[in-house]
Amino acid sequence: MSVLMPSYPANAAAAKLTPAQRKHLEEQEGKHYHLSVIVDAVGNNKLVCKVIDRRVGLDKSCPSKVFDRLLDEQYNRLFKHGKGRKFDKEGNLKQWWTPSTVKEYVNRTSCFVQHYGSYYITEADDYIDGLQTLGENIADNGGVREAFQAYTMYVKNNKREPLLPGFENFTHEQLFFISFGNLWCESHTALAAKAALDDSHCPGWIRLKGVLTNSPEFSQTFGCRKGSGMNPVAEKCRIW
Repeated sequence: MSVLMPSYPANAAAAKLTPAQRKHLEEQEGKHYHLSVIVDAVGNNKLVCKVIDRRVGLDKSCPSKVFDRLLDEQYNRLFKHGKGRKFDKEGNLKQWWTPSTVKEYVNRTSCFVQHYGSYYITEADDYIDGLQTLGENIADNGGVREAFQAYTMYVKNNKREPLLPGFENFTHEQLFFISFGNLWCESHTALAAKAALDDSHCPGWIRLKGVLTNSPEFSQTFGCRKGSGMNPVAEKCRIW
């Protein structure tokens, strides 16, 4: 497996993208709204389209706990969808997991299906489909967890950074999760809320709360009492 990063023209040629895939990347490169990934199963490549939302107003002066977290979480989640089990190391469509591994994977995913299926969208008068959004929810949870672990390792190997001006009352670890919350700040119309029921991605507020209420690291960082709103007594879901 190789990971191809921009520049776009060279990577697009290397990955042998279809015209539709090329058009998708060209459009996303111009919007600067998010990270995108295209899986080339035949070539066994993942082409990562580096499209960052520039509206957050971050620059080089931002502490790594803020800026790098936005990148790490998004990069990590791109590789956590669980689709790789369907392709072997040569990129051929082949189930290479053992039956027992597949069974354990399915058992663990049921926790995510129930967890996210409990979120109710008032404007749509309906609940999120935990099965339809499963792949993205697994990716969100795995991305944040590994990004936090990466930041923890960074702190051990580097000197402590200065606190962020205006946020001196928050620890570095708390700022990590605050920046994650900032990533999903949004507003939407009732029509958009209803359309979310047909999307494989949950609305931003559910992606945020779904991950944080399922994160032992978040609860420990903010001292959330067991059984509180952000640290429910329900089982914490985890795949990887």
